[in-house]
Amino acid sequence: MVWKGWKERNIGYLLLLPALVSLFGVFVYPIFYCIFLSFNEQYLTKPYLGMQFVGLANYLRSIFDARVLNGIQLTAILVSGILIGELLLGIGIALLLDRELKGKVIFRSIILIPMVVTPVVTGLSFRTLMFHGDFGMINYFLSLVGIRGIGWLADPVTALPAIMLTDIWQWTPYMALVGLAALESMPRDPLEAAKIDGASRLQTFMYVILPSIWPVLAVAVIFRIIDSIQIFDIIYVMTSGGPGIATETLNMYAYKVGFVLSGEVTYAAAIAMELVLIVIVVTLVIRRFVRT
Repeated sequence: MVWKGWKERNIGYLLLLPALVSLFGVFVYPIFYCIFLSFNEQYLTKPYLGMQFVGLANYLRSIFDARVLNGIQLTAILVSGILIGELLLGIGIALLLDRELKGKVIFRSIILIPMVVTPVVTGLSFRTLMFHGDFGMINYFLSLVGIRGIGWLADPVTALPAIMLTDIWQWTPYMALVGLAALESMPRDPLEAAKIDGASRLQTFMYVILPSIWPVLAVAVIFRIIDSIQIFDIIYVMTSGGPGIATETLNMYAYKVGFVLSGEVTYAAAIAMELVLIVIVVTLVIRRFVRT
């Protein structure tokens, strides 16, 4: 009887236990182990040296590392370009779909296709089919109007924008569907009132629609910022951080430090923790902005 009563009171916790154990194994433990590594020094290529405690040395070193500063700058540019492109296109698509259209459900399903393609496949497809210097579709269409094509991924000027366009293609549907859900859930009375008052479409969007859907869009923006800050697979398969360090974001540089260049996993862990800190700060700033 005692066991039966205890089980009835705690059955919810027992059912949650497998999920909590999985969460600890794939998230909590790796985070704390990464923090532990960041305060030490160890090389994968020199296991005989063991691990030595160095305190904040890795973090202080990163402050004067030019490639860390370059990675932060490129990450900021990449995230800004991706966010602006996906937000503008997503809202535009949502506005187009927010009306009575034949085949609306079918079109809504079609625009989901980019999201279900894995980023590695997306990166490889765009590298070979779209941005290839000799056989890419973009250069082919440019040649039709007399413009000579370029090596999009081999040029430091165009490599990062090419990655932006790839990610925008894949994740704009997410922003569009979130925006469409927000539009369909907003009350229609303010729209009717704005129409009666003679407001233009632009005025209606800026002063009625956007303030109504922005709280919902802000959540999607936060998720996309977190995802784009830590983007790795698309960059890896398209440019591997090149040419040179033209697309070497902070996440890519951390990978190179830990597994390609010096094998210094502890310094890479410090860079990764700085990336986590950046994500937290940006998220808090956006949440504060949404509240105000």
